[in-house]
Amino acid sequence: MKLLLERFPHVQALALKRCEKQESFQELCEEYWACTEVLTRLERPGAEESLRAEYGALRLRLEGELLRHIAEQSARAGTPHS
Repeated sequence: MKLLLERFPHVQALALKRCEKQESFQELCEEYWACTEVLTRLERPGAEESLRAEYGALRLRLEGELLRHIAEQSARAGTPHS
């Protein structure tokens, strides 16, 4: 969750806490963390550019899914997410 708050400071911690209780959100967070870890390693010199681009695209898709999930949960609870 810390990684998400660092990446998306506009997202309220309360909204993340609410989502954190759902297994599907936890799985998305784990995938996002793992993808970010791989991207960090691929930023080193000599890393394959096509692989870096593929993981970059994957991370963007995961970010979209995470933000959509947070927005949906916030809307259900009547709490704005930004």
